[in-house]
Amino acid sequence: MELLWTLLLALPTIFLAAFLAAVLENVRERRRTRKWVMRFLVHFVDTGRFDSPEPFRQAFRQWLDAESPDDMDEDAWRHTWLASFSNSPDLTPLLRSEAATAVSAELFTALHEFEGYMTNLKQIEVYERDLFTKEIAPLWFARRVPLEGADRRRVELFTKLLEKTAAMQDLMRAEPFERLRRAVRSA
Repeated sequence: MELLWTLLLALPTIFLAAFLAAVLENVRERRRTRKWVMRFLVHFVDTGRFDSPEPFRQAFRQWLDAESPDDMDEDAWRHTWLASFSNSPDLTPLLRSEAATAVSAELFTALHEFEGYMTNLKQIEVYERDLFTKEIAPLWFARRVPLEGADRRRVELFTKLLEKTAAMQDLMRAEPFERLRRAVRSA
């Protein structure tokens, strides 16, 4: 009987110890997640530079103004090709995972607002990339100079799209990114 009584007293103690161990592991995991998320966000806002679109726009203007193949140097051709590549960060996995619960509400709000701008920018970049692949790349491969007629209009349209993308990046850089930077610094 005494053995049964000892077992009955030990059972809640064992259960309580297992429960406390699970709670402690959960706290440690949340702390590690918060540390990782904050390290990522600090790195992101510290190195959060957006390449200036000016070299790309300048290369397209040079292509539009070129009268002969000699007017285009290899650097300008390279910049016209690189204009079709995106370097926008994707924060969606961070926002849609449990890691988002590791940050403050203010920081999450700033992240969500910044991601809204990034989503719009990524949609424009997809259209930009498709337009480049279908309309501009064949002209680029042929190194078509001078541009005339429909070819010229295609390159002008793409240049206007680059201008719109650059304006959107400037808008994004001005307010939402700075708000995100302040929220990360204060967290």
